[in-house]
Amino acid sequence: MKASEGLVRLLVDADRQGAIFQKYGVNSMPTVIFLDPEGKKVGELRSRAPDAVAARFTEIAQKYGRNPKFLKEYAPAAAKAKEEGKPLAVFFYDGKPASQAYAKALDDESLKELHEKMIFVKVEARKASPEVKQFNVTAPPIIYVVDPAAEKPEQKPYRKIYGRKTAKELKKDLEEALKKAEAK
Repeated sequence: MKASEGLVRLLVDADRQGAIFQKYGVNSMPTVIFLDPEGKKVGELRSRAPDAVAARFTEIAQKYGRNPKFLKEYAPAAAKAKEEGKPLAVFFYDGKPASQAYAKALDDESLKELHEKMIFVKVEARKASPEVKQFNVTAPPIIYVVDPAAEKPEQKPYRKIYGRKTAKELKKDLEEALKKAEAK
């Protein structure tokens, strides 16, 4: 379901994990419990009606869903950014802890406003990836904030962000990139 894309889903077996049902007061099926990242209950759904399910998932995803909404492919993301006149933030990552820390920092609530002003795309930093070659990425994590309308955006990025960064530091770097984009 499109509405649930920003949410992590976990199915619980009532027969095997009854304590979870008790903890959240589940006494009928179907029941969907919405939790925030700390495990605090933020919503509930006990309906099977498709419209009600879609509406509740959309509401919860908008309020508590993960940010930024990363696109998964470079070319469509660049096209979308160009069409919307927004900068493109290209996040090159691998499976190492530094990339995971960047992803977590980018998901921070303090960056929410910036997520609406840029298009984000997540690109796995594999040697064979055309984008890795295009941007000459050698050590992820790294974020290039670029003009998607430029012929060769990798040659003149608004900002190249790398090194250890907190959410606060990433916000500052992304804001500086946005200022350069808006000044253009």
